[in-house]
Amino acid sequence: MNHYRKTSFQKHGMALAIVLPLLVLLALVVTVFLSRTLLQRKIAASSTAQARTALQGQSALDWVTADIQAEIRAGSSQVAPGVLEPSSAQTAVPQRVGTSTNLPSLVKTSSRSALPFNGAGYNVSITPKCVAIAARTDDADLNGMKINPTRWNKPQLMSSTNGFVAPDWILLTRKGPKAFPAYDARMADRRDVANDDLVVGRFAYAIYDVGGLLDINVAGAPSAVSAGDRSRRGPTALADLTQIGLSQPQIDVLVGWRNRLTLGATGAFPSYTPGPDADKKYLDYVTKAPGGFVIPPYDAATQKSDQRFLSRQDLLAFQKSNPTLLPAASLPFLTTFSRSLARPSWRPLQNAVDLQVATDSRGVTTNGPNNIYAYKDNSTKVDAQGVPTAVNPDFR
Repeated sequence: MNHYRKTSFQKHGMALAIVLPLLVLLALVVTVFLSRTLLQRKIAASSTAQARTALQGQSALDWVTADIQAEIRAGSSQVAPGVLEPSSAQTAVPQRVGTSTNLPSLVKTSSRSALPFNGAGYNVSITPKCVAIAARTDDADLNGMKINPTRWNKPQLMSSTNGFVAPDWILLTRKGPKAFPAYDARMADRRDVANDDLVVGRFAYAIYDVGGLLDINVAGAPSAVSAGDRSRRGPTALADLTQIGLSQPQIDVLVGWRNRLTLGATGAFPSYTPGPDADKKYLDYVTKAPGGFVIPPYDAATQKSDQRFLSRQDLLAFQKSNPTLLPAASLPFLTTFSRSLARPSWRPLQNAVDLQVATDSRGVTTNGPNNIYAYKDNSTKVDAQGVPTAVNPDFR
């Protein structure tokens, strides 16, 4: 009897020894499963939030762009199909809103004080859509979030934020921007799928005119170029960057990095030594520019080329990494222009006269004033000297 009980206890003990590891293993599997589930849920939520933010940002950009286009149409009259002419000298340039004379590059901000465009010379039937509400971006919201003037100047296009008034918020609903005079319960009513007043986001903007700034990819000449040649001040490539805070040694480093192949420079950043005839090579590059500054010079044999700043973010990153070579005070005067050409690379097969669509007051088919409708004749593969162009060739 005792032997039977002893054997039974041994069997029960063995079963318990087997079940306990299985329970631990099962608990471990469940824990790992729950952990991965929670992780995947966080990843999905983050991805969804990023997609939602990107869509709202793109929507805001589209609405602001639409307002700029509306301002052009409202301040112009159509003189020919697709050709607009400013109605007055005032409407020939963007209306300045939310800026001051102390901020020359800042053209427009979202402001509660004024519409994006309005007044004499504008067609009153064309109205802006991005109308701001009485809520500044540098005022803390219920979550304590705000955008102060220093953050607004992250692009470094203002020499100082003195006189800068932070833009006001624009509310984005399901149907687009809408300015509510006061709080409306429909702004937060998500249950009603037909509620077009539901606010899905908000945005504000600041628009700068960089057309008068110096292109950092072109401006500035090295000391290898003689003082007489640098003083010509004709093309942008001979611009005197010392006027915006750079010293000549800093310019030499910048141009040596940017035009290393053109100058035949040797050495490594930031110490470059121009090669033989660097003066002539640089002036040839400036005056002839076989690629039209569109494509940096490239040497297939050595696999070397000149350098380019691809965007303002690229320029800001370079300045942040090399503050002693490119002073921050010079950034409001510098920009990076796109080198892409916004024209088709296919030329028309016929002139308007061949299409029989342009007729003058006498009933005679013509190519219009100054031959403007001679689409085929006006598109050519050669330049004024009859030399085939290497820039934007057509595909025919």
